[in-house]
Amino acid sequence: MGSFSEAEFEKRLNELRDSQKEIQTISAWLVHHRGHSRAVIKVWYKHFKTGHKNRKLTFLYLANDVVQNSRRKGPEYVKDFATVLPKVFHHLASIDIDEKTTNSIKRLVTIWEERQIFDSHLLKE
Repeated sequence: MGSFSEAEFEKRLNELRDSQKEIQTISAWLVHHRGHSRAVIKVWYKHFKTGHKNRKLTFLYLANDVVQNSRRKGPEYVKDFATVLPKVFHHLASIDIDEKTTNSIKRLVTIWEERQIFDSHLLKE
């Protein structure tokens, strides 16, 4: 799977396209390297916040795939993503995104609630 480095993850994020296959490929690599979850979240959030608004949903889909596929192996990603979710939602509220993207984000949050991925109080904030 290749070793983990922040530079390699940044490269993969920069090359990430909105396709299920690419998201799943990077997600599998990240789940394999879950011992680096804090570094992953730091880099992910930086790219999420500074990236173009058209890529926000792709980054959220990647986060979703990672947390759902890593839960059985360990709680690292769920715990570490939970620390940045309030900032993620605050950032999303501060930018102008189209209705289709907004509805897709709401659907993700609903899935997280239904599957109890994150604490419901966190998602309601």
